[in-house]
Amino acid sequence: MQQVTQNDPAPSRLNYRLNRLMLTPVVWVFLKVLLPVAIVLVLLLWWASDAGRRQAAFGIYTGLWAQFQSQDVFRVQSLSFQGASPIVTEDIREVLALDFPISSFELDLPLMRSVVVGLDAIETADLQIENRVLTVTVTERVPVVIWRKRGGLELIDAQGVLVGPAKRRTDWPNLPVITGEGADQMVEEALQLLEVAKPVLDRLRGLERRGARRWDLVLTDDQKILLPEENATDALRRVLAYDQSILLLSRDVALVDMRLPYRTTVRLRSGGLVDYIAYSESQGLDVDK
Repeated sequence: MQQVTQNDPAPSRLNYRLNRLMLTPVVWVFLKVLLPVAIVLVLLLWWASDAGRRQAAFGIYTGLWAQFQSQDVFRVQSLSFQGASPIVTEDIREVLALDFPISSFELDLPLMRSVVVGLDAIETADLQIENRVLTVTVTERVPVVIWRKRGGLELIDAQGVLVGPAKRRTDWPNLPVITGEGADQMVEEALQLLEVAKPVLDRLRGLERRGARRWDLVLTDDQKILLPEENATDALRRVLAYDQSILLLSRDVALVDMRLPYRTTVRLRSGGLVDYIAYSESQGLDVDK
């Protein structure tokens, strides 16, 4: 009778220890993750060590990326504007200097927005690409006064920011004129004076800043109202009260000097009316003859 032999199913001591070692987390991570990654990195470094292979790979990448960017879905075909006047529209076209069609990947919208806002006439700007159209939405500054300076006329908004040049005074007949050193820095005060001067607005020629300290109100017929450095609006209200009560500005007056808070000085032109002098003195006005 033949004897049948069977293998012992129990592993050897060495196999057992190897199996237990493979089950430890550190060895498992090393063999399954770290070792393959290290081998791949070594191969990549060896491959990239050759300059020719690097240049060829970069050329393939650049070509594929350019081909991706040049797809029609990413092409911007035109430029549109919202809230911009014709003159400002042309200024924006000039500063952006875009040549359509152009890939949207070539447009740096934050940088372009800063360029547009850099224009004097622009207060805010927003740029968006939609349906292959670059839309520039702007809010223009609203000029409130004309600043007459040595180099010409400039438009200024209520915050004292330059809006742009004014070629001719007649192009802006409804805007008042300010002039003098530092006048553009005191637009807010000028607007307050203009609000008070509404009763004589039809005769107003402008406001002149004197010595970068105070204002002169210039009227037609070469009349001037010299205002003080402080409380100029209150002084102007007193002059208008005089005008309402005694028709001060309707007479042959060259200037009304309000620079001293305790004294109002009226200077008459030659040939001023004697009765007006007498009447003014009776009202406590100091008439400079």
